[in-house]
Amino acid sequence: MCFIQVDYLKNAPTYPEKIIAASFSKSSQRITEESDPITEVYVGHEDDRIHILVFFNEKSEFDPYVLTETTMQDNKIVVVINLLHPHIQEMKSSDSLLNFFRHCVYDGVAEWKAIKIRGSIQPYTVKLFKDGLLRIPFEIKSNKAV
Repeated sequence: MCFIQVDYLKNAPTYPEKIIAASFSKSSQRITEESDPITEVYVGHEDDRIHILVFFNEKSEFDPYVLTETTMQDNKIVVVINLLHPHIQEMKSSDSLLNFFRHCVYDGVAEWKAIKIRGSIQPYTVKLFKDGLLRIPFEIKSNKAV
């Protein structure tokens, strides 16, 4: 069972998609212009391969947990992971950190695929809400012995 702050779920701020997109894009552009990618990831086979550039953001804990940008013409995705985000600060092991990074890359790939199939999507509001959820307490209680 999960316990999440009810106030956030009832009162999560909503903004027009264009404002969120502009803010996320500006943050992503600033980070990618000021630094080099930490790593490059390739997903898929050589004929249909996606190139992902991963950047780390260490500017502010208030920036989103992840920012993604995609280009269709060269199958390239930029993923910016905020290392100062409160969710990351709670991680205790390198395995959990690696798993989180993998999921951030998968978020980018899923958006890329949705855009490729649909032509366009508006993922920013979902990311804003997910970012807020990652900032509040989360507790799992199990009745099974581990």
